[in-house]
Amino acid sequence: MNLTADMSDPLPHLTDRSWDPIWDACQELGVPVNFHGSAGINVGVGKRDARWVGFTPRQGHSASVTTSCVTPAQIIPQLIFSGITQRFPRLKIVFAEAGIGGFAHAATVCDHVWEVRHLWTEGIASRPSETVARQMFANFWFEAAAVQLEETIGTDNIMWETDLPHIPCNYPQSWEASERALRDVPAQDRRKLLYENAARLYGIDVSLTPLVEQGPDARRPAPAHLLRPLDATGHTIRSAN
Repeated sequence: MNLTADMSDPLPHLTDRSWDPIWDACQELGVPVNFHGSAGINVGVGKRDARWVGFTPRQGHSASVTTSCVTPAQIIPQLIFSGITQRFPRLKIVFAEAGIGGFAHAATVCDHVWEVRHLWTEGIASRPSETVARQMFANFWFEAAAVQLEETIGTDNIMWETDLPHIPCNYPQSWEASERALRDVPAQDRRKLLYENAARLYGIDVSLTPLVEQGPDARRPAPAHLLRPLDATGHTIRSAN
């Protein structure tokens, strides 16, 4: 999904019960709901037609990329405090291309307001951080803070990504970047963050595990369609043919 909680007319708000059949179907089918990094952003830097005209294309894209970290802080409270996650406790939710700093912040703040507002008296029975641990996942691709936040989020809820082919991606230094982010992380946790969590969440066959664990010597060239040149805004340059 790449949307704001306050949908465009005539669609109902994200928390409206009209969406319950979708949440129910995803829960029963075991299909995770994925929110893109720019989902929920409804501010000038996130709108292509509302950016400051003084930005170069790369500056404008960089400004919008930076705001993606607030996606979880905008979406998580909507899902928890509306009761969606309580009605659908097996629904899995993923925040892609948003990093994990904002994800951890959202969980911490939701816990705080749940406590001071006594929201368990208003039907929100579970502590928000418990809901996050049970149902929500976040991706990282460059944050060294990923290691520091493991205790806040939990190693079972963090997944590594490359962000290829977008401008902020680490390719072709993806492996080196992941090594920096995961420095001193125990092997068992490394496996979780690099592929086991994603394999478990999406039901992926991990028969290629030996390839992943061999390290940089096992790297393979990216598929040709992922190596097409990008323009200044990060979009693929298509051939005139």
